[in-house]
Amino acid sequence: MDIYYEKNLKEWLEFYHDYLTDGSDTRVGKLPDVIVAGFMKCGSTAIWHLLNCCDDVNVSVPVENMLNTSHESYNIYNYPKEIKYFSEDRVNKHFDLSWYKRHFICDGKPCVDIDQAIGQDLPGAGDAWSRVLDPVILEQFTGDIIFLVRNPIDRAWSQWLHYKSILPRSENWGVWSPDESFVYNLINSDQFIRDYVYNINMAVEHFGASRVHVLVSERLKPKWPQVVDTLGQSGSNGTKLDKIQPEYVDVEEYDRLFDIIGVPRKNSDQIKAGLPYGTAHIRPASNKLSSEIRAQCRDIFKPQVEQLFTITGVIDEWVDFI
Repeated sequence: MDIYYEKNLKEWLEFYHDYLTDGSDTRVGKLPDVIVAGFMKCGSTAIWHLLNCCDDVNVSVPVENMLNTSHESYNIYNYPKEIKYFSEDRVNKHFDLSWYKRHFICDGKPCVDIDQAIGQDLPGAGDAWSRVLDPVILEQFTGDIIFLVRNPIDRAWSQWLHYKSILPRSENWGVWSPDESFVYNLINSDQFIRDYVYNINMAVEHFGASRVHVLVSERLKPKWPQVVDTLGQSGSNGTKLDKIQPEYVDVEEYDRLFDIIGVPRKNSDQIKAGLPYGTAHIRPASNKLSSEIRAQCRDIFKPQVEQLFTITGVIDEWVDFI
């Protein structure tokens, strides 16, 4: 069995079978110690896989999906990572806080939940935050919140490519116009906007600045070896892409991640081993934005980025806004 899901798959199924039926397993039942609250297309999938390879961390997993699917069907490209307790769909199905708590094992190791729903709210919408700010959660959640931020042009473009690539399944994923241009959708739809500043400020207001952290996606991005084929196929030398490891990673931002979680820092080789190529969402060069379109996008996102820089300081990697 592959390293990426060898660690806990059998244990997870055994641990959680009881609580899904009668809640009798005393090893589960707590709020997470850290919530990675998005943002979409900023690297949370790669972080999930990395933490899943760490023996000293318990990372979130939607157990009911695993119990309803055979072991053999899982691989590093479709492995589920989000419980999505804070999403509207979960609330409509009446999943309560005790159900959420039972996804985390009480064994002394820090528990991490990755839930992008929190990072999708826009001012005035507040769907996810209305659930995060449940009085019981405010009282009982004593952990930290991590936001992953990425150059908003690249983040939105990656989401756009994702949505376009799986049409017609994505037609109803929010209000957007698949037949119109990327820039048209940025201007006329909120679907490809993630308001970094609003969500970070909401977290700071209710949980305190010392418990809210911002990591920069570009600093977590490894340097991958050159490969020519699509994800899931063989690389240029016949090596399966899920076996390819990065040539280089900058460990400083990963050090911050592990410090926030509260586990020993990992060296670069350990980090490389936990970052499967298939989670990198690498796109062909033909899908790159033109300089003209990037300039239009810069004008759209510049006010938000200027506000963000007052919180994070200037992010040098975001050359569009320097």
